[in-house]
Amino acid sequence: MPKKLIASLFAILSFLSVADTNRVNILMVLWRGDTPAEIGFKQQLNNYGYDVWYTVFDAKQNRDDLVWFVQSEIKPNLKYYDYIYTFGTTVSSLVKQRQVSTVPQLFMVVSDPVKAGLVKSLAEPVGGNITGTTSSVSLYKQLYNAKKLLAFTKVGFLFNPRELNSQHISNKLFSLQSELGFEVKRFRIKPDKEASINDFNIIMTKIVNTGINTVYLSSDSFLLSKRKLIAQSLIAHKLKSIASEEAFVLDGALLGTVASYEKLGQQAADIIHKHQQGEKIANMKVVTPQQVKFIINANTLKKIGLEVNPSQLKDVTFIGSG
Repeated sequence: MPKKLIASLFAILSFLSVADTNRVNILMVLWRGDTPAEIGFKQQLNNYGYDVWYTVFDAKQNRDDLVWFVQSEIKPNLKYYDYIYTFGTTVSSLVKQRQVSTVPQLFMVVSDPVKAGLVKSLAEPVGGNITGTTSSVSLYKQLYNAKKLLAFTKVGFLFNPRELNSQHISNKLFSLQSELGFEVKRFRIKPDKEASINDFNIIMTKIVNTGINTVYLSSDSFLLSKRKLIAQSLIAHKLKSIASEEAFVLDGALLGTVASYEKLGQQAADIIHKHQQGEKIANMKVVTPQQVKFIINANTLKKIGLEVNPSQLKDVTFIGSG
């Protein structure tokens, strides 16, 4: 978004009436554009009857632009906002680190809010002016479910050095190796916006040549932005994939045990409603996924030559016609 346009948005805000008790002014700071989380969030606030003014900044996965926006635009204009909505680990952590504010911050679908330094615990009320939702489904559960269908002793992990989640999840995978009987090998990727199918084909070829037949796709904004290309490359190399997010499976990854982004967005709106009704942010816990589903892409199953009897898998949702 051009800086002049952003400035004009803040100028408009100065004319908004604060007398309207049903009005809520929300600054949304996004990392990779709208997701189903934002759709659920806005729909739920509309259902509650709030008159919401949204100012949206999409960093488009550019950390420099994000830093500029936080330092130059958020701090001087905090008085115009009732809430700051931040999507993902990178955005949420940077906003929390770079600004001290009485404005509540709501973080969305952060994989590990404790490791990211956003809150001290998931089990207790946050005790501060920040709370939100985590998209984290037990990694043990994801891999345990995957083993119902897949036989693997090695797992390839696409490691993004610029993403906090990538490091956190990588460490968790290594800690589960002995318990679940597999070996993890990291494959470093370059998070280039211009990455093509050829770039991913090079990585997948390395994975295959290492004797690995299964890849884990972590909750990583860059990987999610390139998920269609990644899925194409995985399928072309007959690689099985375990996805951490629903979007991966919808666009061609093989399977995943995942949370609903839209539902988490609705629950974030519930936080605002509770706060508007008088409950303190400090007394609220981080929202964890309540609706988790094991999904399999039937089309991908067929393309990579896997056969499975659906009756042998309980509580599985098959996507696609097969």
